[in-house]
Amino acid sequence: MSIAKHASGYPRTTQELYNSSKYAGHPLDPNVDEAWRLLLRPMDIRVTAAELARNNRTSVQLPRDRGYLAWLGVFHELHCLTGLKFAYKIMQKLLRQWKYKEQYFPNMTSAQAYDMDSHTGMMPTTTRNMSRTYEILDHCLDRIRATIICHPDIASLTTFFWGSGTKPTVDGTKTLHSCVDWDVLMDSIMGRAVSSEEVDTLVNPSL
Repeated sequence: MSIAKHASGYPRTTQELYNSSKYAGHPLDPNVDEAWRLLLRPMDIRVTAAELARNNRTSVQLPRDRGYLAWLGVFHELHCLTGLKFAYKIMQKLLRQWKYKEQYFPNMTSAQAYDMDSHTGMMPTTTRNMSRTYEILDHCLDRIRATIICHPDIASLTTFFWGSGTKPTVDGTKTLHSCVDWDVLMDSIMGRAVSSEEVDTLVNPSL
């Protein structure tokens, strides 16, 4: 079956803007991590040389069936979002360690405590890596920005109502969206899924 052969329809669905989904929640909630793991499970897929040619691309050849390793574009965007989520978890952990530093670091000297305070919870070993982290996050944000511009949602309207304040309040109830059938899309690519074990066997032929 071709990728997304039957997923190109746009059924109208409703979403509650302020309701949390299973992909949101406390950064240390294992159920949230598991939901994201399952969402990204068919990220690595097998494509043919003809499919690469239609996209004017080349890729790494897989050891089985002479296919090629690829991601659908949507999984790059989801991958970037997981990067942002991971950074959020790190910041939450560091801020908690800073707030309760006497419990986390009972033997900390006053000089070390000052250094930790001056970095707003970021330990010195972490701050050295922050520059690279920010570069990755900037890429992820720009990737999401580019995707939003390329595929603008023009089916839904964000509306407002008068609440108790002096400014209009966003009405987040039942906004309409035109969406592909995600389950059908996943069914169409599951047969192409490449296991992590197979990816691990790849060896750069030029080294």
